[in-house]
Amino acid sequence: MKILATDVFMGKQLTLTGKFEMDHTSSSYGLPNLVIEEWGGKVMSHKRWMVDRCEVVEIDDEEQDFFNHWRSELGF
Repeated sequence: MKILATDVFMGKQLTLTGKFEMDHTSSSYGLPNLVIEEWGGKVMSHKRWMVDRCEVVEIDDEEQDFFNHWRSELGF
């Protein structure tokens, strides 16, 4: 999936590539984690999603299901 994020410290927008993984080392109880390619495979937290004012630019059907579940954990 493609994500548009705002770097609040540099004041510019970035396009990130993310994918949901359930077998990432940060995953617990099989819950999906949003892994960002440009960050060397690090996980984006819900908090970071909100701080960076992220928006989904491109997503396929399978990722949409994972995203909906991930987003519901945040309550939005």
